Amino acid sequence: MWWHADAYRLMGLEPIADPTLSARVEAVERRLGRPLPAAVREWFVTPGAAPWLADRRGNLMVSCDRLGEPLDGVDHLARNELAIETDSQYCCRWVVRLPRPDPTDGTGRFVALEDPLVDLVDPEGKVQLVQRYADCFSTYVFTSVWDAHLPNANSDWQFDHPLRPGALSELRRRYPELPTTYSWAGNQGCDAMFRFDGEAKVLIALAGETALYSAVVAQSEKLRSAIQVLLGAKH
Repeated sequence: MWWHADAYRLMGLEPIADPTLSARVEAVERRLGRPLPAAVREWFVTPGAAPWLADRRGNLMVSCDRLGEPLDGVDHLARNELAIETDSQYCCRWVVRLPRPDPTDGTGRFVALEDPLVDLVDPEGKVQLVQRYADCFSTYVFTSVWDAHLPNANSDWQFDHPLRPGALSELRRRYPELPTTYSWAGNQGCDAMFRFDGEAKVLIALAGETALYSAVVAQSEKLRSAIQVLLGAKH
């Protein structure tokens, strides 16, 4: 089982564990004194995966060798979290939850976390506000890779428009729905980011009843416009 098989397919990468990268991750685990969650570990031992996203994400990504180190004076490890990414404008930071020692065990063994939650926190550590971003690390990876493919010549982006009632239900009827992320829409806060795939790829950043932006990618300009009409961005 590969936690990020769908993401690797989108990136055109072969899912293999590189021995050199595995040794680097093992060194990180020894330094941290605890195992990395399985999905996190896989991501950093797969050749080309983390660099592919770092080249396209537009944010400050934490490299394998720096995992667990304090960032900007904030010791995330002391909070039982692992920082993995910081917004380019320092608006927020992505962290994953780390395994804790099993309190019922008495041997210091850690509770297994295979595919942990991803949260957003204050990058300066001044505000103790934690917001959910993704229900698991594999969702964070897949949606980040999928989103990176959207900007192209066959895309239609519309901004700050009311979302037409029933639009999400209609999209769910037409297209497979992909995982949802929460709280951050690339450059601003949001309630949720909805994604749909198929003949058209659709991304909606929603805050209340307003689409902060809606993106539609399709070969057909007519289809792109028709979906934006459905979303309430065009008339």
